[in-house]
Formats: sequence, structure tokens, C-alpha cells
Amino acid sequence: MIRHAVVIGAGVGGLAASARLLQTGARVTLLESLSRAGGKCGSLRHRGVTVDVAPHVFSCSHAGELGKVARLLGENLEFIIKNPAGRVILGSRSFPLPARFADIPGLARLGLSLGVSPRKLPGVLQHFATLCFPLDDVTSRLPPTLRRSISPMEGSSRGYQAPFDQSLRDWTLRYTDDRNYHLFLSLCSILAFVFPYDQASAGEFQCCIQRMVQGPGIGYPRGGCQGLMDTLVRGLTRHGVSIRLKERVERILVENHRVTGVFTRKGLINADAVFFNGGVNALPALLEESTRSLLQAPYQRPSLGTVSIAYLLKEPVFSEPLILGYPDGDPADICTRIHQERFSDLCQDGFYIVVPTNFDGALAPKGQQIVLAGTLFPADLSKAGGEQETVEALEQGLLRRFPHLFETILHRSVHGPRFVSSVSGRPGSGDAVGAAQSVDQCGKARALHCSGIEGLYIVGADTGRGAIGTELAAQSGLMLPLQT
Repeated sequence: MIRHAVVIGAGVGGLAASARLLQTGARVTLLESLSRAGGKCGSLRHRGVTVDVAPHVFSCSHAGELGKVARLLGENLEFIIKNPAGRVILGSRSFPLPARFADIPGLARLGLSLGVSPRKLPGVLQHFATLCFPLDDVTSRLPPTLRRSISPMEGSSRGYQAPFDQSLRDWTLRYTDDRNYHLFLSLCSILAFVFPYDQASAGEFQCCIQRMVQGPGIGYPRGGCQGLMDTLVRGLTRHGVSIRLKERVERILVENHRVTGVFTRKGLINADAVFFNGGVNALPALLEESTRSLLQAPYQRPSLGTVSIAYLLKEPVFSEPLILGYPDGDPADICTRIHQERFSDLCQDGFYIVVPTNFDGALAPKGQQIVLAGTLFPADLSKAGGEQETVEALEQGLLRRFPHLFETILHRSVHGPRFVSSVSGRPGSGDAVGAAQSVDQCGKARALHCSGIEGLYIVGADTGRGAIGTELAAQSGLMLPLQT
């Protein structure tokens, strides 16, 4: 039984792990090196307005893991859902993005909006239904003409379960090669995983999409990401968790292969167990060299990073809460450019815009608008030299599509990979999500919570599965294998 647990890192994974530990009756001390909780889901103040550190929306709203954490703590976490959730700009096509995909007619309408070839629409619908709906719902939801032609995946005991060790691209090709549908899935993979669809796990993607379909829809928390963090921190504090900000852990202490506590700049903290929310790759640096060989947690390949620009506008420019742009062309060529990190070639048409004030107008003074625009960028900090070029290309694309934007700016700030690294505590990496949800790091290949050292556990997006972004990190904390 754990009497006293130390959680390192007050990001979403650390907050969720603390909530889970409370169920066991443990005394919990949560340590955070920064002056605020939240990590990549935190917020900053600009001109008296609270702005998210990165563009966020939440795929499952209150039905997702963050809602579950809040309910564990007895807190009410409200999500605002807009339907449609936003707009997709796919090359020359533009169409509404529904908050959720609930039925086959909705899928068909989306397919037609994508410009799917009528000849290839049956294969697209078969795939989309298999992607979105659980096994027992797939055939019942399809029209009879399609129901007769659909067949289970070869070699799959679950019939319609997508394989975790096959890419989303390759799995989709078993149903259809329609270019526009593949472009859309490529966009979805970037949004969900910040990783290209020719390497992203098909099984992981299917799990995430099915959870979205079963949930209330894409949403955004009332009060923004800061309101979300305030709610969780309030609940943890009310239940007795000691949250110590500005207290950096310098060493995790291990004796006889077992954790005994941590050493911070303020001194020793004894503990029965330590839960690390700083990323698998950063863990060895906090251990004595003689104990690093005990680690079983492998090095994890991270997701891609992002560059984002936060704008405070003196008047509204955007009418939708979410705008997703993606280049037209051959999906394979776009993947090649991503692999070659030619992001300045892509970002004029490849961008992600969240307008928090279009979800919650109280986030800014009346009449003003908060806008966060992001695009892909390398996670490796050694490659951060091209940040300015990418920002310029991104803003050229925004200027072409939204010329009025640059006449209304009250404040502008750029958040690149070094900034992401600083708020996430991951030295050397500005990854957007954590361990990539790729074919070699999902399913049975996903890292476990256990580190190989007794009493030392890993939480956060590196060990989460079957969820997206912040919900992935929260899921990891909620699923800790602890006795209650």
C-alpha cells in the first residue's frame, strides 16, 4: 500500500495521476518546476487576457478523460460544444466540420463534401463506418447494398478491428484509394496525433475515432484551458493534495532497486512511490548513473512539434470556432514533405486555427477575439533554426485567406518548440503530444507505466493509449495499476 506518493510534473498526466492516487488513500505531494500547473495545456497572460499556450480543442468534451478526472474530484467541468465545430479547407474545397459523426447519412454528406468520386463512395462509406462504429454496429448502420459486400479484415479475431501494427494509410487502402478521402484522413492524423498517416497506427486511430463518435462531440472548456486547470487544481487541493509550484526535482532516490523519495532544491522528500510526468526520455537524467541500467522504459520516438501564433484582435475576424487547412495534392507527396521536414512548403495551406472566444466569449473583453494558429514543425530543438521561416510562411497563408486579420492585431506572440519544451519539462524536445502514436509504439508495443524500478511509475502521454492529446495524458493517470 502506498502511504505517501510524490508526483513529478503538474501537467495533465500528473494531475490525473494525483486524482487516481487519492482513491487509494495515499497522501500525495505534487511537484511542479514552473509557477503554474498545466504544462502544454496551460495558459499565459497577454495584455490582461488569458491565452492558451497552444491551440487546443477536446475530442470527447465532458465524456473524455478530463471530465472523468473532474468527476473523481467532485468538480463540475463544463465543455462548450458548437455544431458544426468549424470548417475544413482542403485545397480548393471548403465545408463544415460536424462536432461528431453519428450516422451513415452524415458520413455520406461528408464524403460528398470531400469530393469523393461517386464510383468510390461505397468503399469510402465501408471504411468510414468501420472506422467510426463498433463491430456490432457496423453492418447494421450500412445500407443493405453495402452490408452484403462488406467483409471482416483478414486475420483479425475482432473482425473489423484495425491492426495496431499497420499504418492508417495502408489499412485504408484495403478499402479505397480515393485521393480526397486519403487527404482527409491524412489531415485527421495530423490533428489527432501530430504525426503523418503513413506511419500512424490504424488501430490507435480507430480507437480514438470511435470514442469521439460515442461522445457528445468536439468541445472546449468554459473558462479556457486556464479554467480547466483551475478546476482540477481546486479539486486536488480540496482533497488534501499538496501542490508545490516552483519546486524542481533534481534527483529521484533509489536504494536496493526501490524508490525512496526525491531530492529537490528545497531538500529531501521521502516517498513510497514516485510518479514521473516528464517524459520517458527525460527520466534517466534524474537517476544516479548506477541505477539507470534498471530502467525498462525504452526511448520513445516523439510526435512532431508545432509552431503556434497567439493573436489578440481588437475586433472579430473569424466566425468559426475551429478552422482546419490542408494542402491539396497527392497524399503520398505530402507525407514525403513531412518526413523531409519541409514544413515551410506546407504551412501556407496546412494550418490549425482555434478561436477560443468563439466558444466562450467571456475570455476576452467585449468585441475582442483570441485566435491561435498553428502548423507543423520539428520536435528536435537542434532544428529550431527554421522557426522564423515557417512562421513567415504560415502568416503569408493566413494573409492570403484572411487579409483583415493583420489590420486588427492588438498583440501577437509566437510559441515555438523551445517554448513547448520549457512548459512541458522535456529537455531537447518540443514535441506536441509525447511518444508518437505510430505503428511501432502502439498496442502491445506501447510503453507501460512501470519503469523497471520498484515504486517508480511513468505517467503522461508517453504511456496513454486510445485517446488524443491531453485526454491521452489524462487516460494514463487514470489507468494506473494501483490497488485501492
